[in-house]
Amino acid sequence: AAGGGGSGSGKVLTAGRSASAMTDGGISGSGVAAIAVVPGASLGSGVSLMRDALLTRGLIDRYAEVGSRWELDVFSLYQNVLRRELCELYVLLESFDVRVGYVTPSDVEDLAAWWKHLEEAVIAILQMQASVLYEAIDMRRRQLLNDHETSPPRSSGCPSVLQHSHSSLSLEDPLQRESAATATTSSAEAATTAAVFTAPAKGAVKDGARADALPDLNAVSPQHMSAFRGDIYESMNMVSDELRSLGATCRVNAMATAATAAAATTAATLSSSSSLSKRKRRLLAVSGAVDKLSEQLLALFVLQERVLPSWLAALSADEKDLVDVNVRDFLSKKVKYPHFMIPLVARWLRAYSPALLDAWLTFMLRGAKKLQFTVWRRQYDVSHVRLGEGLLQKAAALLATLEPH
Repeated sequence: AAGGGGSGSGKVLTAGRSASAMTDGGISGSGVAAIAVVPGASLGSGVSLMRDALLTRGLIDRYAEVGSRWELDVFSLYQNVLRRELCELYVLLESFDVRVGYVTPSDVEDLAAWWKHLEEAVIAILQMQASVLYEAIDMRRRQLLNDHETSPPRSSGCPSVLQHSHSSLSLEDPLQRESAATATTSSAEAATTAAVFTAPAKGAVKDGARADALPDLNAVSPQHMSAFRGDIYESMNMVSDELRSLGATCRVNAMATAATAAAATTAATLSSSSSLSKRKRRLLAVSGAVDKLSEQLLALFVLQERVLPSWLAALSADEKDLVDVNVRDFLSKKVKYPHFMIPLVARWLRAYSPALLDAWLTFMLRGAKKLQFTVWRRQYDVSHVRLGEGLLQKAAALLATLEPH
């Protein structure tokens, strides 16, 4: 187990990846250990490409480490899932690019439906972080502030990391918190629950640790985080808008093609050339919107993975267990589509580390949800995975016809 403490679950959770898959260095310079990955296979490999847990595309060339430190795992696991989904979106856009002249309005509708799930996942994970992780960090910050105010001063003035308002870490408009009764129940359950990924590291930040030894929280102030969320939501709206524009262009092109089918060959050729040019411009606009969203999400991920784990490490073992329980309750009860979120995370873990997947599902699925998961996974496969695979298969089929025999 990490740090020598806990039940030893960390050994199981790190078994899925060999040491050779790890590299020192940063996630875009963050200073957090990351998994280095080789650029993905060519699009011609078809659906098998989507089974690569460490697929890279666009701005995503690394994944954060998962399975060695609990305080990083609670961020990196869910952020890696979003990294992977963004890479898959890039692959789907590539598949549109290779068959841009053959993309139908129905194809765009399928891509838009696929994208809607990713959009909901981003919203759910940001809300979970605000309502659970940031709340836990703020609790620890306030504890340290109280300790500082009640203990003899070490220096003149309060450490800068503590000079924030009562709600300095809370994102704006978090989901409604659970009632006091629910919180009491969760606390009782947490006392008997091992940390999900790795056992709490004893002494990672010892009780009574000086607050000024922890990373400054100014970078995750309410103003900064509100701006981050606002920019991300606006970029997701832009992706949706550009997809609608692409669909409209394809519909207009389809009608124009039908109208000129009986016309002279030269006129039909000119119309086809103009339609292709418009489609390419609209597809390029979609890709640009996805690039902007990826840049903003990666900036947020890197910031959180760099600054916040040290604060979570300062929590007690019981407090860490409570965080795990609250994450589970949020993703299974409070998100808009729990039947989508749980299979989404499970899909990435299945490809990344079966051992880690087993540990995560054992913790996440309680009672009736163990039976529901089979149904959820089937619904997720139909409404998300197979949509993407179908679009890829069309591109692979076209590429096969173009290969020399």
